[in-house]
Amino acid sequence: MSNARLVELPGGPFEDFLLHMSNNGDAAWTWSYLEMCARFGVLYSSPEHTLLARPVNSAIPAEDLRAFNDLDPTHALASTGLTDRHDTWHIIYACGNPSFFFDLCPYDLEHVSWHRNKGNEKLRVHNFQKVKKRFHDKSSP
Repeated sequence: MSNARLVELPGGPFEDFLLHMSNNGDAAWTWSYLEMCARFGVLYSSPEHTLLARPVNSAIPAEDLRAFNDLDPTHALASTGLTDRHDTWHIIYACGNPSFFFDLCPYDLEHVSWHRNKGNEKLRVHNFQKVKKRFHDKSSP
């Protein structure tokens, strides 16, 4: 008999992330998302917030960002030099107060991007400083 036990934890933003990945048919990508953000960007989770983001080049197509083709040394993107020039924080998943990202972001870049899940999967690219001013400066003491 094993002494292992399973503890039921209350739901939270990280569980929301896992459900999001499962509901969108991306469960097989969950570990890749976590690993890529932990190694190359920002991975944070608390009872109030979950954030996965990484620096990218805004010229890289959204489909290639989703597949991490910009990190694959054997992919054609690697030979273009685009993977060396990061100008955008690409937020893969965020749950909680949007201003929290700016507390965690290790450095500013020119842009910030994300996909919306309101029936339109188009990649949105915004000016980093404008978004920071809109969300973060209002909540800062």
